[in-house]
Amino acid sequence: MIIASAMIAATAAAERTTRAPATLTPAAAVSAATAGRAAGIAAVLAQRADALRSHDRGRFLATVDGAVPTFQQSQSRLYTALATVRFASWRYQLDAPDVGRRVPNPARFRGASEVYAPRSVLVRYQLAGFDTQPAATFAALTFLRRGDRWLLAADTDFDATGTPTQREVWDFGPLVTVTGRHSLVLGHPASRRLLSDMADHADDAVPAVSAVWGSGWPQRVVVVVPASLREFAAVVGRPTAALSGIAAMATAELDAGPGTAPAVGNRVVVNPSTLGQLGALGEHVVLTHEVTHVAARSATSRTAPPWLVEGFADYVAYRGVRLPASTIAWQLTDGLRARRLPARLPGRADFAASNPSPNLAYEEAWLAVRMIAEQLGRDGLVRFYRSVAGASAAGMAALADGLQAQLGLSPSAFTVRWQDYLRSELG
Repeated sequence: MIIASAMIAATAAAERTTRAPATLTPAAAVSAATAGRAAGIAAVLAQRADALRSHDRGRFLATVDGAVPTFQQSQSRLYTALATVRFASWRYQLDAPDVGRRVPNPARFRGASEVYAPRSVLVRYQLAGFDTQPAATFAALTFLRRGDRWLLAADTDFDATGTPTQREVWDFGPLVTVTGRHSLVLGHPASRRLLSDMADHADDAVPAVSAVWGSGWPQRVVVVVPASLREFAAVVGRPTAALSGIAAMATAELDAGPGTAPAVGNRVVVNPSTLGQLGALGEHVVLTHEVTHVAARSATSRTAPPWLVEGFADYVAYRGVRLPASTIAWQLTDGLRARRLPARLPGRADFAASNPSPNLAYEEAWLAVRMIAEQLGRDGLVRFYRSVAGASAAGMAALADGLQAQLGLSPSAFTVRWQDYLRSELG
């Protein structure tokens, strides 16, 4: 059983209080109550984690307040879904247990002697055989005390605020898993065929990515298949309106940047409502693109030029596709035929889902990276990517340095050469 240091300190404080004199000062009484509350909530979380690890449904549900049947039922469904997944570890981390949040309408919990919502509860878990380190999600939980027992009472009280509980695929119903040579796919029973297809595509994508990027990454991928656009938005934590045209996203946690700590919680999350329209080739390209992001994540700074990041992923994804460049980059081809030559490389806003033509930005980026690969070779392209995308300096400064050092070009000269390349390849 693993308990956060703040919990251990709170528990120790509670034990010391039981040996204190019977008469406490007001400040000491408040401190004792706070410590007791922290210890009680820590015990609830520890029991839930232990019950999941030991596959004990009864002990897990015993941590849930039974006064609201709908919440107890949802927790029962959650346990069933979690039991489908092989976890190497699962624990809760309670930070700052003496700092709470205002619980909406606490009077609805009738008979509770205290209602409390900690500021921060993290769920840290590790998927067996795939996560090299525990991933973390934030849980906005409400607890209550009945007599001397603390219980979990709600996990949706703060959904309307800016810090709701982060949802995973197991929050949305029964799960099935498909394990491939290099992949683990999580989804729901109604999507079994799609899960199998995603496992096949991911298994093909991993060696394709390693052939370019190299083998210095785990070479194992977790793919999450939500049942709907709404569920997809909840899992990736983005507004639904901004995702309708997105086929998949690679998600991860990266604390400070490349070189400081490896990315954890790497996932490829697919949008079934969009991906299903692409056909087998489109699915293969999308999965390979996202798996490239997974492989390169820990070598990619937040300030990296977006055209390089997205263009590199498309370069890897299209390497084995036998289609003319004009077919792949059809929007850009149409624009050139209408004498619309892009004046600059695409920026961050051009790749946003709110852009009416985000595909055009991907086409432009793909051809820019392909041009670099033709001059530097595959290994040279990877060196260029690592030096520019992984630099700690500001993105534009790193780009200028990389272009000059490896291509002998200034950013403006590179743009001109790229424009000429577009004319020659698509004209």
